[in-house]
Amino acid sequence: MKLLAIIITLSVLVSCSTVPLPPAADKVLHKTVLCDTVLSDYYYWMRLTDEQKSAEVPDDQTRKVLEFLRNENQYTNAVFTKKEKKLTDIYNSMLGRTVESDSTFPYYENGYLYYSKTIPGRNYPVYCRYKNSNEEQYMDVNEIAAGKQYCRISSMQVSPDNRYLMYCADFIGRNQYTLYVKDLSTGVLLSDSVNNASYSAVWGADSRTIYYVGKDKKTLRADKIYRHTLSQNCQTDELVYFEEDPTFNISLSKSSDNRYVFINCDNTLTDEVLYLDSGNPDGQFRIFSAREKGVKYRVDHNGGTFYVLTNSGGAEDYRVMSCGKKHTSADAWEEVLPETRGTVIEDFQIFDNYLVVSEVHEANMDIRVMDLVSGEIHRVPFEASCYQASIGTNMDVSTDKLRISFSSLTVPPSVYEYDMRERNLELLHRQQVPGYDPSAYKEERVWATASDGTRIPVSILSSENFARNGKGKVLLYGYGAYGSNSLPEFDSNVFTLVDQGFAYAIAHVRGGSEMGRGWYEDGKMLNKKNSFTDFNDCAKFLISKNYTTSDMFAYGASAGGLLVTAAVNMEPALYKGVIAGVPFVDVINTMIDETIPLTTFEWDEWGDPREEPYLSYMLSYSPYDNIKRQDYPAMLVTSGFWDSQVQYWEPSKWVAKLREFKTDDNLLLFMCDMKSGHGGASGRYDSLMKKAKEYLFLLNLCR
Repeated sequence: MKLLAIIITLSVLVSCSTVPLPPAADKVLHKTVLCDTVLSDYYYWMRLTDEQKSAEVPDDQTRKVLEFLRNENQYTNAVFTKKEKKLTDIYNSMLGRTVESDSTFPYYENGYLYYSKTIPGRNYPVYCRYKNSNEEQYMDVNEIAAGKQYCRISSMQVSPDNRYLMYCADFIGRNQYTLYVKDLSTGVLLSDSVNNASYSAVWGADSRTIYYVGKDKKTLRADKIYRHTLSQNCQTDELVYFEEDPTFNISLSKSSDNRYVFINCDNTLTDEVLYLDSGNPDGQFRIFSAREKGVKYRVDHNGGTFYVLTNSGGAEDYRVMSCGKKHTSADAWEEVLPETRGTVIEDFQIFDNYLVVSEVHEANMDIRVMDLVSGEIHRVPFEASCYQASIGTNMDVSTDKLRISFSSLTVPPSVYEYDMRERNLELLHRQQVPGYDPSAYKEERVWATASDGTRIPVSILSSENFARNGKGKVLLYGYGAYGSNSLPEFDSNVFTLVDQGFAYAIAHVRGGSEMGRGWYEDGKMLNKKNSFTDFNDCAKFLISKNYTTSDMFAYGASAGGLLVTAAVNMEPALYKGVIAGVPFVDVINTMIDETIPLTTFEWDEWGDPREEPYLSYMLSYSPYDNIKRQDYPAMLVTSGFWDSQVQYWEPSKWVAKLREFKTDDNLLLFMCDMKSGHGGASGRYDSLMKKAKEYLFLLNLCR
């Protein structure tokens, strides 16, 4: 009755164009003792187990948590309802730059041209293949998603004989997939379905064998490899590998020539690969090179030779090695392409006559090509300031032609074909953006100076007539974790802000690998606070250069949510508004709980707070533990109830504590999507509406 009364009251308030008061959460003391330190947490009660979340009849705690989340969502919706026309205008602005009926550029594989297309009014793509003038729509994700609150498709692969389609589907958003097999000759789903699978699966060469990854039901750690034969009972599938070390996850891949299946075991510091000839479906996987702490490596194969991308031998920024089939351990590897310090090799592909690598240098991604016969190496040239060029879909390893995916802050996603022999670059396809005039915008790379003297690259997109007179607005984005790169790329949505006087800036802070793996090491573990101070220093740099004076906004998601919330705790007066998407804010409580997905895998990223000095260091920056009685900027916080990567209760607790402590009247909104997980809504129109709400929040704060 209480909840019903609240809903009725909110409805009346909204109809009267009055925004209700923000919700308040109950406080219940929970104590944790770590290293003789007592931690008090008054909002620990917000955490529900998976069993509580899935129960048909909620218990008292579940009802209390759901009531809190509903109240927060209703408060946020009431605020947005007052700006409904402006929200619609923003949504239509972004939709107007979208070609609703579009298709990807096709690639050739095993006798077919493959591509996908979108249909106006439908949330999901349709996947097609083309042969002998006949188009075959082999998967319509809209049909799969019909009646589902969420739908994410992964590991979609056609069997080598072209008859079967394998795919994995997640209908909750918790990264728990079900594997399906469809007979393309009849359009009928086979009985071969497996629950609680990972996103990763591959075919054997016989088109009858499937290797897939199973998950621990509690922690969701990918820890098992199974072998399944079509038409056989999935309950009898053979367990071919189990990863015992709880700090490792596993995945599957195939070599470029499809000759080998690889089991990839990895944690933050160490890798191990097992391999099997895909033509020997009943064979046993063998260890390629035994795991050695601190040695990362990835394997490919072509032309009778294995190629290895690795940091072994002190190659911090990676090099490419090779070896034969008889002896594959690290002591047999021979260098093919040496390391270039400060330039990280992110990916590679082997062709019959070429080795191609994509590498990151000074916050851009480039392509280098090595002629395996002559040994000559050259870089593929691109004219842009802030861009990324990556290895595209290349199924034919015998060719001299390389497909490249390219994007910059001002250049829409493009597909190039590069002749590696003649060194000619040809544009094959560029994504259409209705009404977009690239000459009206500019991109630039500037360098901020951190408080310790380190130079931080910043990529900036703005309109051509953006004046550095202090009157503009800046949205500063950052991530800074796991060695992942926040590389410049085209985003048609952000032009909605740019057209209204914003500059969009990416702070390439330490914690990523934009300046080499040393950049990553300098922003993790006991150096983590460098990421936060870098972000604030980038904001202050842009203010000092008159990009803005008082309209600085921050945005970060997941570990980037940790970045911006920790930065705001340190210097809240820098920012007028902050968007924290699925933010990792309750660092200590998460990192002591081995039952939570990702925890054991990430002790080498953040440290283990059950030990000193990690506890003291985390206590000095963990956003939830560092909320103070001070003024905070306006904030919009988002979450997904089924999120397995950053559990919903982290931002929930953080918002509740902020409401208790903050001393200002600035807006604090919390949107918890009850139907999705870490990535938010899965449909393209639903995702666009979420983005429209984020932009409305920002624009509503501008003077």
